[in-house]
Amino acid sequence: MAIDAIRERETIANLSTKYELLPTMISIWKQEFIDLAKQVFAKKQPTEEPSEDVDLLYSKIGKLEMENDVFKKNFKESRTLTDNKSL
Repeated sequence: MAIDAIRERETIANLSTKYELLPTMISIWKQEFIDLAKQVFAKKQPTEEPSEDVDLLYSKIGKLEMENDVFKKNFKESRTLTDNKSL
Protein backbone atom coordinates (compact mmCIF):
# COMPACT_ATOMS: atom_id res chain seq x y z
CA MET A 1 0.00 0.00 0.00
CA ALA A 2 2.78 2.44 0.85
CA ILE A 3 4.50 1.62 -2.42
CA ASP A 4 1.28 2.31 -4.32
CA ALA A 5 1.11 5.70 -2.59
CA ILE A 6 4.74 6.46 -3.48
CA ARG A 7 4.18 5.55 -7.13
CA GLU A 8 1.36 8.11 -7.23
CA ARG A 9 -0.44 6.28 -10.02
CA GLU A 10 -3.65 6.63 -8.03
CA THR A 11 -4.84 9.39 -5.76
CA ILE A 12 -4.78 9.02 -2.00
CA ALA A 13 -8.58 9.03 -2.09
CA ASN A 14 -8.63 6.10 -4.52
CA LEU A 15 -6.09 4.20 -2.43
CA SER A 16 -8.06 4.80 0.76
CA THR A 17 -11.14 3.33 -0.91
CA LYS A 18 -9.19 0.45 -2.39
CA TYR A 19 -7.50 -0.52 0.90
CA GLU A 20 -10.31 0.68 3.17
CA LEU A 21 -8.02 3.03 5.09
CA LEU A 22 -8.22 6.66 6.07
CA PRO A 23 -6.38 8.99 3.67
CA THR A 24 -4.39 10.42 6.57
CA MET A 25 -3.08 6.95 7.46
CA ILE A 26 -1.93 6.39 3.89
CA SER A 27 -0.16 9.76 3.88
CA ILE A 28 1.53 9.03 7.22
CA TRP A 29 2.67 5.56 6.12
CA LYS A 30 3.92 6.94 2.80
CA GLN A 31 6.04 9.54 4.59
CA GLU A 32 7.36 6.98 7.12
CA PHE A 33 8.28 4.65 4.29
CA ILE A 34 10.21 7.39 2.50
CA ASP A 35 12.00 8.46 5.69
CA LEU A 36 12.98 4.93 6.67
CA ALA A 37 14.04 4.00 3.14
CA LYS A 38 16.85 6.54 3.47
CA GLN A 39 18.23 4.60 6.43
CA VAL A 40 18.18 1.32 4.54
CA PHE A 41 20.38 2.65 1.76
CA ALA A 42 22.68 4.74 3.95
CA LYS A 43 26.28 3.53 4.14
CA LYS A 44 27.02 1.72 7.33
CA GLN A 45 30.36 2.14 9.01
CA PRO A 46 32.17 -1.02 10.02
CA THR A 47 31.67 -1.55 13.70
CA GLU A 48 34.96 -3.24 14.45
CA GLU A 49 38.15 -4.46 12.89
CA PRO A 50 38.36 -8.11 11.93
CA SER A 51 39.72 -10.07 14.81
CA GLU A 52 42.86 -12.15 14.85
CA ASP A 53 40.64 -15.20 14.50
CA VAL A 54 40.34 -14.39 10.80
CA ASP A 55 44.10 -14.82 10.35
CA LEU A 56 43.96 -18.09 12.26
CA LEU A 57 41.14 -19.34 10.06
CA TYR A 58 43.00 -18.41 6.87
CA SER A 59 46.06 -20.31 8.08
CA LYS A 60 43.91 -23.36 8.87
CA ILE A 61 42.35 -23.18 5.41
CA GLY A 62 45.80 -23.10 3.83
CA LYS A 63 46.92 -26.08 5.92
CA LEU A 64 43.81 -28.07 5.03
CA GLU A 65 44.22 -27.29 1.33
CA MET A 66 47.79 -28.58 1.44
CA GLU A 67 46.70 -31.74 3.27
CA ASN A 68 43.91 -32.25 0.75
CA ASP A 69 46.41 -31.97 -2.14
CA VAL A 70 48.64 -34.59 -0.50
CA PHE A 71 45.69 -36.95 -0.01
CA LYS A 72 44.62 -36.50 -3.64
CA LYS A 73 48.13 -37.24 -4.85
CA ASN A 74 48.44 -40.34 -2.63
CA PHE A 75 44.99 -41.54 -3.71
CA LYS A 76 45.88 -41.23 -7.40
CA GLU A 77 49.16 -43.05 -6.83
CA SER A 78 47.46 -45.87 -4.91
CA ARG A 79 44.82 -46.26 -7.62
CA THR A 80 47.54 -46.42 -10.27
CA LEU A 81 49.37 -49.13 -8.30
CA THR A 82 46.13 -51.07 -7.77
CA ASP A 83 45.23 -50.82 -11.45
CA ASN A 84 48.72 -52.02 -12.47
CA LYS A 85 48.54 -55.00 -10.10
CA SER A 86 45.21 -56.14 -11.52
CA LEU A 87 46.69 -56.34 -15.05
